[in-house]
Amino acid sequence: QVIAYSRRRYRILGETLDVAVGNCIDRLARLLQIPNAPSPGYNVEQLAKSPKFGGDAPKIPNFGSPQAVTPKLLESGEATPEDLCFSLQ
Repeated sequence: QVIAYSRRRYRILGETLDVAVGNCIDRLARLLQIPNAPSPGYNVEQLAKSPKFGGDAPKIPNFGSPQAVTPKLLESGEATPEDLCFSLQ
């Protein structure tokens, strides 16, 4: 779940049924060999700030299995690591 806390209340902003958000970010970071320091999420966020395709990165239909999709997109030139991080964000 993605949860926000404001005015003494928690609010659920989103959730997934298959893979937790943090696990998904960690999986992508491992696939792209993004360093863990200071954290995979921070490094993915930094790469997401500069997509090569100007924000038109391909949408990943089922990011629950990035290990199947990521190599194909990278090898074909359809996406760069920055694009995939942008798409995930």
